[in-house]
Amino acid sequence: MKYPLLPKSLECSTKLRTLILHKCLLMFDCSAIGEILNLEVLNFANCGIRKLPSKIGNLKKLKLLDLIGCVNLRIDDGVLNNLVNLEELYMRADDEKAIRFIDSNHAELTELSKHLSALEVEFFENSGIPKNMFF
Repeated sequence: MKYPLLPKSLECSTKLRTLILHKCLLMFDCSAIGEILNLEVLNFANCGIRKLPSKIGNLKKLKLLDLIGCVNLRIDDGVLNNLVNLEELYMRADDEKAIRFIDSNHAELTELSKHLSALEVEFFENSGIPKNMFF
């Protein structure tokens, strides 16, 4: 089944600063969220999102990204690096179906940690902990 796109009223919003989709079943293509360029807070907590689209990296003003409970989440290369103003990142699973880290995600998380004021990440034995984190 193909999901509809982000509702036009939301996509066209230039004033929107906070988008909370907590426990939302995301019945739309969430890559369009990357076009809401003034977004500062994005909450996908417990949404069931499986992939953080590369377009999320367009959100240069984003300060908080909440991915808590997004089990089996895959993060596209470069997304974390592009979030240059990110201050808070929350990535904890609610069970043992963790966020999947690949080598490039580890490197991005290490770089991102230089300017984060809050970081919550849950690592499982097979995902490894990034080296040289800055705190």
